[in-house]
Amino acid sequence: MLIEKRDEEKLKLLYLLWKYNNYEEVPLQNFAYELSIDKRSLRRRLEELLADLETVDNNYGSILVSDASLKISFSNVFDENKLIALYSERSVLFNLALSILMNDFESVETFAKRNFISSVTLYRKLPVLKEELDRLGLRLDLRTTEKILGNERQIRLFYFYLLIGISDYLDIFSNKDEFVENSFHPFFKLWLLITHFRLANNYVISTYDDIDSISTFLISLDQFQASYLPELDSFLSPYQLDNFNKSREIHSMYIFISHISVSYTHLDVYKRQGRCHLSAVYSS
Repeated sequence: MLIEKRDEEKLKLLYLLWKYNNYEEVPLQNFAYELSIDKRSLRRRLEELLADLETVDNNYGSILVSDASLKISFSNVFDENKLIALYSERSVLFNLALSILMNDFESVETFAKRNFISSVTLYRKLPVLKEELDRLGLRLDLRTTEKILGNERQIRLFYFYLLIGISDYLDIFSNKDEFVENSFHPFFKLWLLITHFRLANNYVISTYDDIDSISTFLISLDQFQASYLPELDSFLSPYQLDNFNKSREIHSMYIFISHISVSYTHLDVYKRQGRCHLSAVYSS
């Protein structure tokens, strides 16, 4: 996740509140102790979190605050991704990553001005993004045309983990159904959405790497193509790929959907730890 530190702290509080969901009244001291903050700071953070929850979903449930305790009852249908989306949209680094994906990053100065910060502030924040990219063997260089350098599939994987769970709540993707078949699994739809933006800007997966040699997936490439090829042909047709690049793109989609079917059950655990483990999909 690329969110501001203050919002990250509120998200940690949210996950702690979930831990005590539907308990009898829980002493405030418990929360202060687990977060290593004093009660005054806890109350201030809680007040901000409650305001954010009301902003994204006023039917999230109820959190009753007394002088010394909390009573927490979250709605069964509340989706914390709404809150993560709100915090992501507030984040300078998240917006920088999206700007690169959309190919509308012009310069540090222009981006900083558009986001009401100084260039110095942006440069000070960049190590966090560089660290996340480094997990996938990627490198950030805003002086280059590409901005994010490295294996194209890993770049798409970075965006997959950045957007998973929250893309439906981001205004910037409100027209995603124009590009992606609705019948696809949500994870595959997100992968194709990212693929759309990368292909539209001429970034093509044109090489094989070690993961392409795996032969133990639950379905074969032939089975995958039999199930998806007509839809994928339709999806890829606007980008006018030659047969070589088209076959590489389809094969990469096969690798993704085969491996994610094994890995996706762990995603919620990673998010509740406060940070996505960006290498999870391709870990053995």
